[in-house]
Amino acid sequence: MSRQYRFKIKRAFLIGLVVGGVSLSTHAAWNGAGVSGGNPAATDFNDTANWQDGVINGDFRTVVSNVTIRLTADYSATNGLDFAEQNSAISRHITLSGTNTLTLKATIAWYPSNTRSIMLPSNANSTVTLDRGLTVNILSGFGSIRGGTSTLFVDARVTGAGRMTSHYWGGGNPHVVLRNDANTFSGGLEQDAGQIYVSSINASSLMPSASGTNNATISIGNSPMHYIGSRTVNTARPFTIGNENNAGINNCSGCGGLNLTGTVSIGSNSRTWVSLGGISAGESLITAPLYNYDTTRLTRLEKRHSGIWRLTGANSFTGWTNSTTYHITLSGGTLIADYTNDVAGRGQQPTFRGRAHRFLL
Repeated sequence: MSRQYRFKIKRAFLIGLVVGGVSLSTHAAWNGAGVSGGNPAATDFNDTANWQDGVINGDFRTVVSNVTIRLTADYSATNGLDFAEQNSAISRHITLSGTNTLTLKATIAWYPSNTRSIMLPSNANSTVTLDRGLTVNILSGFGSIRGGTSTLFVDARVTGAGRMTSHYWGGGNPHVVLRNDANTFSGGLEQDAGQIYVSSINASSLMPSASGTNNATISIGNSPMHYIGSRTVNTARPFTIGNENNAGINNCSGCGGLNLTGTVSIGSNSRTWVSLGGISAGESLITAPLYNYDTTRLTRLEKRHSGIWRLTGANSFTGWTNSTTYHITLSGGTLIADYTNDVAGRGQQPTFRGRAHRFLL
């Protein structure tokens, strides 16, 4: 579903909730540390005395200041986790800490349409951290994250059969940072919108990584995914890239390479914009061919930032024929076209460097 269509759904509700910052009714919300007039020592997530009506339900919309809340026992989030603010002018940092397991097994009940297990704040200066030491268990069918332009840091170990998904919601651009290399969630990683940052991608199906395990697809739409690890990664994980809003991959590891040796599929959107970027000094690689989805749903390529990307597949994309932008746009860094099965004598490894150049294949 496109961004534009989603925004039209419940438009009046979204404007009132996210943009206007109108207060929402709360349902047995958090009443401990961080709320107006709350007890600073009341930080136990599992203590029913710290919740309105004595009911634990994962609603933190009442928090107005920075707070660290600690799990002291395992908890199943039967109403999801709601970190949105009652007024979008409120900026705060919320951390959930502990050594227990937090299970995402349901969605937030009081928002209309579109399921989500975690709702983030709309204020861009706010953050939510699931701290290292926690285990976050995502059951199949859950793990959807929605919100404004705030950031979710996931330092907890993420397990389970569910998929970790970052969704667009009400004009927002959520940032989700996965920094635990021991994650074993196996349902895949999906960026419907916003920005996802990962510190590692598994090299084999059994290896844990910040991106999860298994050979489940990493899907990227509407904006780039960022690799922020400290070393070179070689992965056969399948990728899907779709949508015309600058979907792609940035290698921001500093000096490591990012070598994608698995399939790279093009989504079925009306057209696709594949963006390859990042600032790493290490060379990055795609071995799979980049192509048009069909004769009318076309693909274009942009090389961005200062890094180096090498393409070795039998690429067949044609660019957007109804656009003044040509097949390849070189906005920065180096792009190396090195088709491994070039015909002898035809010439190999054309290298493009510079800024703001466009090329016809």
